Amino acid sequence: MEQELRNIILSTTPSGYMGPTYSIKHEELDGIVGVQMEGDLATIETIPPVKHGKLNLNDDAEVETCASSYSRKRQRNFENWKNIKAKVARNKGQMYTTCRTNQQVPARAVGKACKCGCFDKLGIVNIKEIFDYFWEIGDYDLQNAYISNLVTSVKIKRSRVKDRPSRQTRRLSYTLIHNNTVYSVCRIAFYNIHSISDRRVRTALEKQCAPGIIELDKRGRKITSKISQVRRQSAIDHIDSFPKVSTQDSEAKSPHMEYLPSDLNVNTMYALYLDWLNANGSEIQPVSNHYYRDVFNSEFNLGFEKLNNMGHPVNGI
Repeated sequence: MEQELRNIILSTTPSGYMGPTYSIKHEELDGIVGVQMEGDLATIETIPPVKHGKLNLNDDAEVETCASSYSRKRQRNFENWKNIKAKVARNKGQMYTTCRTNQQVPARAVGKACKCGCFDKLGIVNIKEIFDYFWEIGDYDLQNAYISNLVTSVKIKRSRVKDRPSRQTRRLSYTLIHNNTVYSVCRIAFYNIHSISDRRVRTALEKQCAPGIIELDKRGRKITSKISQVRRQSAIDHIDSFPKVSTQDSEAKSPHMEYLPSDLNVNTMYALYLDWLNANGSEIQPVSNHYYRDVFNSEFNLGFEKLNNMGHPVNGI
C-alpha cells in the first residue's frame, strides 16, 4: 500500500549564502537524523549526501537490517560500487569516470560571463558562493527543487507582433538570491553561474507538480515486494532456533562459523519454517524460499556438518 506523499519544507542557509525555501515530494522521511517533523512538514537544516540503501521505517516498508559482523556470504557494499561513486560525484559536480564508456568527465566550473552585465552585478565572490552551494547539495531531486523555485514562468509584458496574436504568451524569469537580496539575471547568466544546461532547467520545471513542489526522480528505481520487519524477524527467529553442533577443528578453520546437523539443508529448514508458523497459529505471512535463503546467508554464519563414507562427521564431534 503506497504511502501518502508528504510535502517537505527544506530550508538551507550555508555560510554567506541565503538559499531559497522550497518543497519536495517525499515518501519516507520520518525518523531520519536531522529532520524535525511537525505534522506532515519537516524542516531540514542541512542536506546530507544521498546514500544508496533502504530505511527501517515501519512494518509496511521494506527493511534492510544490519547484518551480523560475520555472515555466511560476502556483503554488498554499495558505496564502493563504481556506478554509485560516479553518481555521487556527478551530483556534486566533481570529476568522475563513466561506467560504460570509461571516459573521464571534467568537474563543473562557472561558465563565461554574459554580455548584459549580470556577472558584474553579482560579483565574482558571490557567484562562486552560489555555484558552490548548488553543487554541495549533492542530490538530484533537491537541486531540481532549487531550480524550480528560482525559475518561474511569467506572462510577457509587451508584444511587438502586429495584426495577429503573438505565439509567445509567456517567458521564463530567472532570479538568484544572495544575502536576502533577489537578483534578476538573464538566461545565459543563470546557466553559466550554475554550470547547467537548458535541458536541466526544462526537466526541473516539468517535474514541478505545484509551486515549490516537485516529483522525485524515478530513474534506476525498481519496484520490489515490500517485506515487513515482522515477517523478516520470523525467519530470523526460526533459523536461530535450530541447535548447533560443535566440531573439533572449527576453531582452526572457521572460528566464527557455527554448524547445523548434517540432515538439514536450507530447503528442509524452509519447509519446517512453514510448519512452524502453522503449528503456532501465527497470522504472519511467511516469506518466500528465496527470501528465507537470503536471510540465512546474510544474517548468520552457519554451515552444515559433513559426514564421511562411514556416516561419521568429518570434523568429529
